[in-house]
Amino acid sequence: MRYVALIMIEVIILPFGCVHGEADQGIQRAAHVFLSTTPDDQRIVTGLWLMHKIDSGMANGLVIVDSRTEAEYACGHIPGAIHIPFKAAAEEENLARLPKGRLIVLVCKSGHTASMLNAILNMLGYQAVTLKDGMKGWGEVKSK
Repeated sequence: MRYVALIMIEVIILPFGCVHGEADQGIQRAAHVFLSTTPDDQRIVTGLWLMHKIDSGMANGLVIVDSRTEAEYACGHIPGAIHIPFKAAAEEENLARLPKGRLIVLVCKSGHTASMLNAILNMLGYQAVTLKDGMKGWGEVKSK
């Protein structure tokens, strides 16, 4: 997860609109806080944990965000999930849909792009976690 965050910062965030100086320092501070406060579970939850929350009615405090494509989302998604495509996740109107005071569970196909989104949202002040193994992991839990 930390490796993904560093690559994301270098490849995605820094080339787009950042000039050396104050903007770089702000990103560096946010990245440092994110990496230095990452818990041992690396902000990851399992499909079993999420299923228990949903089945027991304790998912009301969660916001489940599916970041796959529209077609993938339409083919099936976790109950209650909202769709915010990965490529549009940082758009102002999509960020406005996410409450900062609730836990956001990020879902993608395998967990990879959700992990990148996890890093971005946490650096922006949201409380986000990634569903381990994404929809693949969810499917394995649901088939049991």
